[in-house]
Amino acid sequence: MIQKRRWAATALLVAVLAINPAFGVVSTREIDAVRQKALVDNDVLEDSDFEVIDAFWAAAIEELFISEDFSEIVNIRTEIFTRRGGPEPTQYSVSFISSAKKHLKSAFEEVQKWDADRRKTLIERNLMILTAQLENADLLELGMQMLWHENGIVRYWAVKSVTNSSIVGQLNAELSSDAELATRIATRLDTVAEKETYPEILDLIAGFAEQVNVPRAKQLLLKIVDLRTKAYENWTVKYERMDAELLRFLGNEILSETSEQDKAVISLKFAQLYSYVMQRYILGANTLSNVSKQQLASVLVEVEQSVLDRLLGRPQSTIKKAVEKILTKKTPEQKDYSTLEREHDSLFGTPTRAGQLAAALNFDYGKNPDDSPGTAPKKLGPPPEEQPETEAAESQSEATEPEAEAAETSG
Repeated sequence: MIQKRRWAATALLVAVLAINPAFGVVSTREIDAVRQKALVDNDVLEDSDFEVIDAFWAAAIEELFISEDFSEIVNIRTEIFTRRGGPEPTQYSVSFISSAKKHLKSAFEEVQKWDADRRKTLIERNLMILTAQLENADLLELGMQMLWHENGIVRYWAVKSVTNSSIVGQLNAELSSDAELATRIATRLDTVAEKETYPEILDLIAGFAEQVNVPRAKQLLLKIVDLRTKAYENWTVKYERMDAELLRFLGNEILSETSEQDKAVISLKFAQLYSYVMQRYILGANTLSNVSKQQLASVLVEVEQSVLDRLLGRPQSTIKKAVEKILTKKTPEQKDYSTLEREHDSLFGTPTRAGQLAAALNFDYGKNPDDSPGTAPKKLGPPPEEQPETEAAESQSEATEPEAEAAETSG
């Protein structure tokens, strides 16, 4: 704590020289002049201009460190972000990111020395949000170092900083593709996924794994599918909405897979996870929160419309009609799940008859005791006691709150 006070006192002396008369607002006059000069002079900058960019970063980070008001911290972060330059590399944007890397690295190192408390987490959170917002591959290592942070929101933004579109674009680009780096990132994310409790973070990782073109990424995607499947089995799954995208990813993998053996493995994972989504919706009719039921209904319909028709080779709307019929009824007694149950058995199969998916994709559910191919997915056990809806809603929104906040402050 003494170290933190000493840093704040030193930062105050330096930062006062670089802020507007309205205390707490970082001066942007000089850096805005450099940005304008870069535009007018076709980006021809001088050493003094680079010094202005670096001084802006130094003053802004120092002011962020000594600010006590949360909204003030967000404003400072926004002032930095909005002066990042365009997406294309220019003298200005390259210099801006170079200074960002230097000052963010120093800031993270300084905060690591602080005693663990709410303010330390607040500063780490905002530094990580800023790092992720800048979406630049040169800042990759800053995010990599924070992937195992004990705070879920900091972790969310750390993962976002290493899975953003800039990183994916570099990893997949013909001229700058880097299979070794892609494999290293996927391996790190694999260890994060293993113990991750935030489904929103798993969602980010799955999106990265689906887009990056290295074998390790596909393994990571399938691992997340296994983790989600296990969560359904244990009735511990949260944020069911993410499984629509996950199942769509699997559908794309099935359609693009050239190995029949690998295709059968992925098809099995798709069928089991989608079956669990439908079983959870049916079995949890009287115990799940309204949030969960709404998300499950959305997953069932979205996957039918975006994936099933392509896998089966024909239009598919039975699930949508069955779900709509359920949703139009007001009381539990009026809701009829029999149509959905029949569609489940027709689509996924029963112990005595293979389903439409298995026939179309040529897979089975493993071997029966008599060594015959299994024709039915595993069944969910009975649901646990009802959980309060507020608890489910809070657990599902906590990690994404900063994303909404960042969007509002940077728009």
